[in-house]
Amino acid sequence: MNRIRKVFYLFTMFVASDATWAELPENEHPLEVEADQIECQTKDNRCVARGRAKAVKGDLVLRAQEIEAVSTKNNDSKHSLRQVIAKKNVKLSSLTEKAKAEEAHYCADQDIMQLRGHEVIIETVDGHLLTARKLIEYDRRNKRIDAKEGVVIQSDKGTIFADAMTAFLVDGEKSGNRIQLQKVQAEGNVIIRTPQELLKAPKAIYYVEEKRAEAMGGVILFQNGHFAAGLKATANFETGKCALESEHSQNPPQRVKVIMDATQQKAQK
Repeated sequence: MNRIRKVFYLFTMFVASDATWAELPENEHPLEVEADQIECQTKDNRCVARGRAKAVKGDLVLRAQEIEAVSTKNNDSKHSLRQVIAKKNVKLSSLTEKAKAEEAHYCADQDIMQLRGHEVIIETVDGHLLTARKLIEYDRRNKRIDAKEGVVIQSDKGTIFADAMTAFLVDGEKSGNRIQLQKVQAEGNVIIRTPQELLKAPKAIYYVEEKRAEAMGGVILFQNGHFAAGLKATANFETGKCALESEHSQNPPQRVKVIMDATQQKAQK
């Protein structure tokens, strides 16, 4: 019991003078940690919680089989958080998102959280589910998420697939959430799927609120039974309006191609 109380005290010291990745009011909530076993090394300012470890600060809850926190001592002898590492069956939850991973690494100096594993998942309260097979890196300072390998973003409006994605976040003024998805840059085997459209391209930018995509590098578009191909495309998934462009610099020039599905058109009538 004495060791556990000591850990609570040390973990609180680690974060007392530093802004944390949960964006909670500073000094208002201590960082409380509990586990089956906890060890602290005061020499290198390190504490490790093992066995059903749980760390709580305000609305943020981190669970894992092991949670390690490392602090640094400033010139005024105050401690500030340097790094947190969570391993095995990692789960995070807050008012704005939930996440699952095999490992979580947080760098306090850069305010960056890395989620690692064969299946990494982030679910936001505005209805987006982001999954990746290798890594999701959340740069809170710059409101940016980078994901690699087998990346998928799902919502009730559609799904985006790609080898890699970068998602940009903004403060959610309309929804009242602290952050919300603004746009997504996708690269490598990009597929954007909605109930009416299927767009394929090497690269694409998707603007979430406008429900609009800009695709480039050789685009294939299926829409309501019709097929279109070109070098670039702009698709508005809200209105259904799509425009394709050709490449005139090639010799011979590459032209836009459209195939109208008469059978599909007749069935729709």
